[in-house]
Amino acid sequence: MSLLRHRCFIFSRRLSSSSFNPRNLTVRSFTSPARNNGESTPRTDHTSLLGKQKMTSTVLYRRDASRTLFPRALLSFSTLHTGYWVWYVTDFVSSIEASTSFSIDKTVGYVGLSLAAFMSIGSIIYPMSLVQEISFDDTIGKKQPSLKIRTYQAPLIFPSSPTEYKLRDIVIDSPRDVTKIMTEFDGDIGLYNGYLPLHAEGRYINLLLQISQGHEGEIHEKDKLLHSLVPRKLLPALKTSSTSKTSKKPLSVSKRQSMKLRKMLRNKQ
Repeated sequence: MSLLRHRCFIFSRRLSSSSFNPRNLTVRSFTSPARNNGESTPRTDHTSLLGKQKMTSTVLYRRDASRTLFPRALLSFSTLHTGYWVWYVTDFVSSIEASTSFSIDKTVGYVGLSLAAFMSIGSIIYPMSLVQEISFDDTIGKKQPSLKIRTYQAPLIFPSSPTEYKLRDIVIDSPRDVTKIMTEFDGDIGLYNGYLPLHAEGRYINLLLQISQGHEGEIHEKDKLLHSLVPRKLLPALKTSSTSKTSKKPLSVSKRQSMKLRKMLRNKQ
């Protein structure tokens, strides 16, 4: 009995000693090898890996950021031009008539203001219709691929948030341009120079895809871009052109093939 009391006394002294500090206690967690090999590692990594496998987006076209100078300059000029005609009609004419005996016809001012207003509207619509980026999204699990389109936001002319369209819901709205690309350029859309009008479902105004010589790097996937934007009724002509390119014959389309393609496109219109 006395031995038991002696041991309890020693244990209580150890607890009350200064060397014992509860903060120094460390709790170790033991995990099985299976959890350490992947299951207990951050689930966000596992989820992100699955997301990367499912989400597949390919940039087909991206407009160079340095080419925003023109729409910005156009919008700035039209704003100043409209402001001038507003000042002319509301303040300048009345000030001149009040200080002198001259009578000024305001018709010129109203005509100038109307033209300036139309110019301002056009300078706002232009960047909002100008395509900044086209991405091909073939995410696993979707019924069909889609295209994500970015334009520009006014007034600062920054890229807008992407708008998603189903494949063939946004197409080139000019069969003549499609004919030119497939017959004269052998299906190489990068050789086209100018604006391609794109008709998108739900939009009253066409989008504008600008392709310029000297900016070939803006087109990342030429064949895929053309195939994604060609209307469904013109796909047979595109397949005919691509078949001739993959054959052992020269890449240039013969005159007979060109006439056949043009006839096919006219019949599809």
